[in-house]
Amino acid sequence: MSKLKSAPLLEVIFELRWNMSGSAHWEKYPYLHGDLYSQLKEKYPRRELLVPGEIPHEALINKAVYRFRSKENYPLFQVGPGLLTLNTTDDFYEWDNYYSDIRELSSEFFKLYDFESNEKVTPSLSYYDFLDFDWDKQDVLEYLSKNLNIKITQDFYNFNMAPNALNLGIGYKTHLGNFNLRIDGGMNNNNKEKGLILQFQLNGLPKDPDIDSLTSWLNDGHKLCSKLFKELTKGKLYDSFSK
Repeated sequence: MSKLKSAPLLEVIFELRWNMSGSAHWEKYPYLHGDLYSQLKEKYPRRELLVPGEIPHEALINKAVYRFRSKENYPLFQVGPGLLTLNTTDDFYEWDNYYSDIRELSSEFFKLYDFESNEKVTPSLSYYDFLDFDWDKQDVLEYLSKNLNIKITQDFYNFNMAPNALNLGIGYKTHLGNFNLRIDGGMNNNNKEKGLILQFQLNGLPKDPDIDSLTSWLNDGHKLCSKLFKELTKGKLYDSFSK
């Protein structure tokens, strides 16, 4: 799929989670990061420890502990107890390449980790975008209505001024899992510009640790998120991303 010429994308994150209950998982976990690095070190040669070594592993469930960067910094993958992620940014993002990297990482993980026959993994896919917005000169509720096809009004008080903050979350069940949209005030990757951060997150249903099942969900999830992004921003805002 082609990438928008002026896409507002900040970051894309794929996550895979699994249940760490039971001694078998804790016996396998200490070797996971080293085994993955051994298989993928040519693509991700730079290693980082993200937390102090003395913190008990049980306190870090579903948190990133080890990070492995490519030579260009991105993409990168992260590992922790019950967590595997692949992160990239707008400068390095193109869907076909990102999909291929996820498939490669997940395939190696499934080969190495040896799940029991009844165990499941839960995938998620998140997109973060930055939208230019001037909080001093614009009304965020008008912006939502004109640019994001979301209408919010309030009648509880006449402030005679526009809001100076926004934290909005909406969630829906879909055939692929739970879809969550968040819109918050925030800054771009350089922390220089204030605006709006748009987050699309699709949390999949638990599934077998099988690469074909996972990547089928991944393709469908990407298509759904792309469609929803187009519908959310359709009009002048979406058209501006192609210029």
